[in-house]
Amino acid sequence: MVVPWGDAILAKGKRALVLEIMLQANEKLYIKGKISRELYEQAKLKIVEMGGGGG
Repeated sequence: MVVPWGDAILAKGKRALVLEIMLQANEKLYIKGKISRELYEQAKLKIVEMGGGGG
């Protein structure tokens, strides 16, 4: 059975996964000392904005 909205659900899930990976990578760079706290916070805010708010 083909669900017409199935592609939209998959795209939303993929987007959420990509954003979560970006947040984790950003955090790891900060923890390893590769980026400053200021840059970490700026990137985190930008990533959250890309996701439409939330967390």
